[in-house]
Amino acid sequence: MKKNRACVAEIDSILENHKDSVQAIKDSIVDRQELIEYFSLNSDDPDVLEKGLGAMWQRVGMLQNAAISAGQSGNTKDKFEYEVEISVLRELRFETLDRLSALKSSG
Repeated sequence: MKKNRACVAEIDSILENHKDSVQAIKDSIVDRQELIEYFSLNSDDPDVLEKGLGAMWQRVGMLQNAAISAGQSGNTKDKFEYEVEISVLRELRFETLDRLSALKSSG
């Protein structure tokens, strides 16, 4: 997981100059708050958060398959939108894992 975070940090540093534009694009495609509510990531119950993470993992797998399929059929718009949602889910995953760790260490 440390390797993943290092990779994400490197990509984030490259995109830093375009941060506002990238965030605006993400916000126009994916409703972050809706994802938080759908996967119950606003819960303080570690079991609920773990179930939400599992469901998110399944969603990412489906989105990856859909992105590959869209790319192979030349549908770049759908491919891009799927990849943006994967990116937002990745961010939520890291945030949720941090919260989960904090909840488990305090309880």
